[in-house]
Amino acid sequence: MLLNDKQVYVGPFLRKQERDNVADKAKFNNVFVKNLADTTTEEDLKRIFSESGAITSVVVMRDAEGKSRCFGFVNFESADDAARAVESLNGRKFDDKEWYVGKAQKKSEREVELRQRFEQSLKEAADKYQGANLYVINLDDNITNEKLRELFSPFGTITSCKVMRDPNGVSRGSGFVAFSTPKEASRALLEMNGKMVVSKPLYVALAQRKEDWRARLQAQFSQMLQVAMTPSVASRMPIYPPGGPGLGQQIFYGQGPPAIIPSQPGFGYQQQLVPRMRPGGALMPNFFMPMVQQQGQRPGGRRGGAVQ
Repeated sequence: MLLNDKQVYVGPFLRKQERDNVADKAKFNNVFVKNLADTTTEEDLKRIFSESGAITSVVVMRDAEGKSRCFGFVNFESADDAARAVESLNGRKFDDKEWYVGKAQKKSEREVELRQRFEQSLKEAADKYQGANLYVINLDDNITNEKLRELFSPFGTITSCKVMRDPNGVSRGSGFVAFSTPKEASRALLEMNGKMVVSKPLYVALAQRKEDWRARLQAQFSQMLQVAMTPSVASRMPIYPPGGPGLGQQIFYGQGPPAIIPSQPGFGYQQQLVPRMRPGGALMPNFFMPMVQQQGQRPGGRRGGAVQ
């Protein structure tokens, strides 16, 4: 359908990630080539790429002074010709330079691809050292990579060993030790965890990926939160004293309320005030005034003599 002389595409809604996946699988006409020699020109590219099919445009990118930036673009009439050029020319050497030839991508597409490659490399490294990589903290500032390797070398073959440092080269007090097998790492963990090294006890544990470590902490926090928000049945049951007010209990003026709930409604404790004592303040021995309530007498009731 044409709208304002432009072809309009109408289709089902796709999320951005799904659109990126579709774009990766789509055909392309524009080819990106890099690692060119400084002397490579548009004519050279056109001569080499024209063997794969008809070319509509070719350009070598240059800086403001006209010097080659060693990469360029070649656009084909046919997507099949572009795919054929990538397959036949990628990795070939011209002027002692190994070319990279691939699909020309937008910046967002390159970022997605690089991120996927990086995550894949991290996952492969984590799977390779699963159960064999140890995380060590509470290291002394003087511990170096060589000293750390020396401490853990009696337990097996160490494939990598590193003390983490800040940009200024100061030790962060932590490091990683990777063994060739999980069995060796387990033995080192049992022997070295808690061992005193230069007046500091080491903490040794299996290293985890950041995503796994964060997921484990979130699961523990959710479990603790669920337990905290589910009070026990006993905490909701009221506790009553053996006898209510008026049955021999003493009440002190100026004293705080009792810790248990009175058994008879209407006989709740009301804090009394004593001169020169702030409400809720600490008790002073001189102001203890015990009063034994009589049976049937309400607190604060009139205590006058017989009515005339």
